[in-house]
Amino acid sequence: MVFLLVSLLFVTCLLHVTIATAENFLLFPGEATELQLTETEWNMPPITTRGAGFGPIINFKTPTPKNTDNPTLETTSPADLIILFQQNGAPVDMASLEITAKKGFLKRDLTERIRPYIQGTSVVATDLQVPKGKFKIQIIIADIKGNQTSTEYRLKVGN
Repeated sequence: MVFLLVSLLFVTCLLHVTIATAENFLLFPGEATELQLTETEWNMPPITTRGAGFGPIINFKTPTPKNTDNPTLETTSPADLIILFQQNGAPVDMASLEITAKKGFLKRDLTERIRPYIQGTSVVATDLQVPKGKFKIQIIIADIKGNQTSTEYRLKVGN
């Protein structure tokens, strides 16, 4: 009986540790393997749209984007992520936020992993675990009038 209780306690603690650390993953290793970009995919031009120019402005503070023609975020893991969403006509609707990792037709929705880090009209996340590699991340955000901005970023994670 004591062995059973100790075993149950051990499994409960192990499960709790697993859940706690899973919260800090932007991409899990298996997902990263699926979404890893080839050199050709990495060099493809990004897709950026802002509905009639009135959608919110996406402003990365950390990491700072490089190459404005093909916005690239370079970081190491664990990574800090600070994104400001600025009003461009109407107030930002944070409930509309969508963050997706993409490779061709394969997509992985990361929104629910990021949602706990929303602070007002910003995302402030620290110590996110991201496997090494090259990825494409799409961010979609709208304002309360439905004007939408969609921007693709290249994400390069090094050692």
